[in-house]
Amino acid sequence: MSDQIQVLIAFSLYLILFAWIGFQRGTLREFIILVLSIGGYFGLERYQSVIVRVINLFSRFISFARAGGLTSDDPNAILKLRDAPGLIQPGDEGTAIFVIWALLLFLGYVVTSQAISDSQSKPSIYSLLLGVANGLFYITVFLPRLVALILPDTELSQELAAASFRKVLTTTWDVLGENFQDIWAVVEPQRSLIFLLLITGLVVLAATTLNGARAKS
Repeated sequence: MSDQIQVLIAFSLYLILFAWIGFQRGTLREFIILVLSIGGYFGLERYQSVIVRVINLFSRFISFARAGGLTSDDPNAILKLRDAPGLIQPGDEGTAIFVIWALLLFLGYVVTSQAISDSQSKPSIYSLLLGVANGLFYITVFLPRLVALILPDTELSQELAAASFRKVLTTTWDVLGENFQDIWAVVEPQRSLIFLLLITGLVVLAATTLNGARAKS
């Protein structure tokens, strides 16, 4: 039971962190990041082969140009372009796409923070929920890679590394659901006090939001 409590507390703190980030960044910024993260991830995955070919073709052309192929009179120069090594080698396609997605996401955070003013992206309950949604998506993407990094030789890391996004998400929710049910069975006699604390927290959050709105006006 103690291990289950630790898992649930760690996951709750993780979601609280992203909820706070989403609340601070505001609704518009977090919505753009959510669309960018999910759309970018599945879009890059869907067109992975096309993107890799374009990148390799561009890298070969750069190598060809730097070697003087554009100014050479050699009729076989085009063959050198074909035989030039690509930037992304066979077997590294998945890693390259993940790096592109990570860079795209990083730029998304930077650009939305700089280009969108606070008045355009205000804190609200929606921004909080969008922050949680971003956190949930990130954990399903990063979890297999983190487990494979920490426990590279275990069967779990191999299964997660080969798992699909849907499988990781389903497994995560199943484990958390079981932990929550076990913990709720222990604290269920104190449900009245727990509901009171939750309602109090929501009231305090709502009051904080109203105070912030009054200060801006």
